[in-house]
Amino acid sequence: MVMGLYCSVFPLFKHFVLLFEMKEPLIHQLHESQLKLFKDFLGCYVKAEVINTASTGAQLKKLDLKQAIMKPKQMFMGSKALKLIQSPSTPTYMITSFLKQVKEAYIACGDTLQKKLALSNKFLKAVSALHPHAIGHTLTLSLLQKLPALAPNVLTETEEELYELNIRKYQTDQHPDFPEGSRIDEWWGKEEICLKYPCLSKMAKAVLSCFHGPQVESSLSVMNDVIDAKSGRLNIETYQAIQNIKYGLKASGKSAVEYFKKRDHLHDKVDHTLVRNVKRSFSQYKAILEEKKSVATEKQKQLYIRAQSTLTKRKAKELCQKAAKKDRVEHHGAIE
Repeated sequence: MVMGLYCSVFPLFKHFVLLFEMKEPLIHQLHESQLKLFKDFLGCYVKAEVINTASTGAQLKKLDLKQAIMKPKQMFMGSKALKLIQSPSTPTYMITSFLKQVKEAYIACGDTLQKKLALSNKFLKAVSALHPHAIGHTLTLSLLQKLPALAPNVLTETEEELYELNIRKYQTDQHPDFPEGSRIDEWWGKEEICLKYPCLSKMAKAVLSCFHGPQVESSLSVMNDVIDAKSGRLNIETYQAIQNIKYGLKASGKSAVEYFKKRDHLHDKVDHTLVRNVKRSFSQYKAILEEKKSVATEKQKQLYIRAQSTLTKRKAKELCQKAAKKDRVEHHGAIE
């Protein structure tokens, strides 16, 4: 049930995490992405009528989430966990314990997101107005007017006055198309845009080039690429094994060292259950490797692929020298 919950809830955070790992600038999408992430997550356990009363980030920050939560059985937990809960074979005490944990986890995570996410950040909200699709709205003009004060080191005093004229002209002019999937920095870097709105373009380029760096990526990659198609070496079975071990150690109230510690390493009895489990795990792992190897071999046979023996550096060098010498002899022979 726990794994089913993880598999269903984690993808909600996936798109938001990937925003920090793209090569193209996406700071203009960060405000809306935070609002969407928070609302989507609240929809898992908070009543919809309460969420709909908040339309801005500031209102979402002030919501009293603890007083508006659904009943545990109404909370989102994924189809896999829901099937186990509805199954007659699942013990009642297990369902009760799981629902209690789900409720506590949602409340704790929701409180953390409400405190940590910059839902009412003025700078991120103003930057969102740089998106070409926001042209022609009164709110866009209001947000663009705030940018010089929020990024005071970009424009000079003379340029600030011209900037005010630029954003008003920008609101009413015809602009190049911005197709879906285009890079916003390339759009603002077009010669047509730079010449028509020099100060606005300067501000846009400065803001869109905000550096987030590898440290931000690494800190946000803790939960990234764990249980979806972009995964590395960690699959569902490995992740489940890690969670089971952590759960067992936490239930015992001991660390791994304390759990397996012996008073006398020479004379204490061997834990036969532990030895048997280790042997079984190794045999299962070996069987999996053998199965993968046999599948790969079968594919090679079907595709008529012959395994080639690897050459040493010395042998490869000798072959290259012989080939070069042969080419030179043939070349001289052709000239003569």
